[in-house]
Amino acid sequence: MNNLHGDQWLESLKSKLPEKGRGEIIIIGDGDSTHVPIDRGDIERMIRRQKRHAAMRGWLYKGVAVVACAGLVAFTLGTFDKYIHQVVESAKYQALAEKRQAAVEALDLYSQFTADIVAEHAQSLETQVDALGTDMQTVEESIDSILGTGGMISARSASADVLNQHVPQTSLESLQRIRSIEEFMAKLPARVPMAASHMTSGFGMREHPVSGHLLPHRGIDLVSWDEPAILAGGPGRVTFAEADGSSGKMVIIDHGAGVESYYLHMARIDVEVGDTVAAGDVIGLMGDTGQTDGGHLHYEVRVAGRHLDPAKVLEVIGDVE
Repeated sequence: MNNLHGDQWLESLKSKLPEKGRGEIIIIGDGDSTHVPIDRGDIERMIRRQKRHAAMRGWLYKGVAVVACAGLVAFTLGTFDKYIHQVVESAKYQALAEKRQAAVEALDLYSQFTADIVAEHAQSLETQVDALGTDMQTVEESIDSILGTGGMISARSASADVLNQHVPQTSLESLQRIRSIEEFMAKLPARVPMAASHMTSGFGMREHPVSGHLLPHRGIDLVSWDEPAILAGGPGRVTFAEADGSSGKMVIIDHGAGVESYYLHMARIDVEVGDTVAAGDVIGLMGDTGQTDGGHLHYEVRVAGRHLDPAKVLEVIGDVE
């Protein structure tokens, strides 16, 4: 019984009392004893009183804990505020603030000086796009197809915040155009597809050498009997490599961003569909397969299915020999 907690002891005592009537508790003292009359109701009241006291102690402990935590938080925040205030007032912080302001002023000045340069460079590149026979819409759509949308940097980045604050919107737009054009130019085949070749027929309307009809010539014709090897105009992946009716033996290379190069009337094909080629790789030999009046290479450059003049492509960005 001595090992029981208070409420357990009372419950044990209650179980030993008669259900009706009263019993006695004998309290033994020094040399005498005392008989205390008690019933189950007395025990139940004692248990309820003990539970109330325990609950009150629990709430008291919780209150003390909350007050202690609140005091600790207040002390911590006060200490932190005091530390921040000391940092802001320090000479080192003031020096950093002055350097930051100087950097902001320098960036604003630099943006003003370079705005015209950026605009002129963008205009120069757009002139090259026009010379190729295409337009900015085609360029931007081609680049978006491989890079996605969203601009040069994330609109939510810290860099974007700095640019938006200090760089004029017109300069940002010019930079975006420059980036699109340069990415597009990098996809165009810049290599002459036959070494030591000469052009026998240019791009545009002409009388067809076999039918005699006036028809658009969608590429250029090149001849090189000394070096008849046909070279890839730029890096890419072979998507077609077989005979195709009047085009004869033909190879198509996908350079990305909707840019493709076509090689027609070949005598021999040295690549297969799926091959990856680099600029200048041999892909076959010049020939006269298909509808033609003699041996030559018919060479085309297309962007999203639209024909460009290969001679202009080579003139604007290529390695003209």
